[in-house]
Amino acid sequence: LLVFILPQIKQFIKNKKAYLALLACFIVVLPHLIWLVQNNFEVFEYIASRNPSGKIKSAWRYIAYPLKFLAAQILYILPPVAVFCFFARKERKMKLEKAQNQSRFLLCLGVVPTLFWIIKAAFSGAPLKDMWNYPSLFACGMIVFYFIPRDWTQKAAARFVRVLFALSMIFACGYAVLCVATTSPRFQSPCKNIANHFVDLYKKENTNRPLYYVAGNVWFSDMISLYADVEDIKPMIWVDPAFNPWFDEEDFNHAGALVIAESEKEYSKYAKKYGDKLTPPERFKITYKNLFGQERNVPVLWGIYQGE
Repeated sequence: LLVFILPQIKQFIKNKKAYLALLACFIVVLPHLIWLVQNNFEVFEYIASRNPSGKIKSAWRYIAYPLKFLAAQILYILPPVAVFCFFARKERKMKLEKAQNQSRFLLCLGVVPTLFWIIKAAFSGAPLKDMWNYPSLFACGMIVFYFIPRDWTQKAAARFVRVLFALSMIFACGYAVLCVATTSPRFQSPCKNIANHFVDLYKKENTNRPLYYVAGNVWFSDMISLYADVEDIKPMIWVDPAFNPWFDEEDFNHAGALVIAESEKEYSKYAKKYGDKLTPPERFKITYKNLFGQERNVPVLWGIYQGE
């Protein structure tokens, strides 16, 4: 609003088409606004809680994490921008005057979100995931072509496309090798076996109550709800209904849940909230293998929230 609408407020007031556009925008967004109001804007609290844990504990984190995030964004766009500047000659013709609305729109699309995340990291001192800014990075190509005038020939354009295609293939091959060689749970996870094993553990310990909820770690709770051979298992992320307003809190507290955690610290956090209703944790070791036979053992804690 500050960058785009306010400088043009006088023209906006006089333009009848602008009111139609604003009305259409409001109609499209209205259901989302109603949902946010009905759920006490919990989604914003959920976003705030999704900060990954960082290793820097000193005051330097307020500087280091914003700079790290900015450096990652620059590295993402550096290869195509470098190729763009290398193949296209500098434009010798007179520069065309840029339309203010188009310039502001592109800056809002590509720059403002990046600045928002950097400022957030600077104030919170928490690290950011690089992927959170991907939608903004998609606009960088338009920004480069719009703000950096270049004299393109058909030959230069063809070379530019070929080089970008080659870079994309190199990155794709590198990612494929990573997927095959890594022992990360995100790549080499026997999801169905793990999900059904935890369901069996729950049934042995809690034979009187069916499994309606799996709660705790976002990765395991979602995985079990998707892959287990039991219908309608609901994932209660972080064992906290406040972060899952789409589920009925009373139903969750009554039904209980299978609880999964990746660390003792995480499980103790849940135990502090639910007390004796959460059983003491039991350990289970998950083995992940890649195609080369390399193994990685990951200990997981699990227990049962007994409900009411």
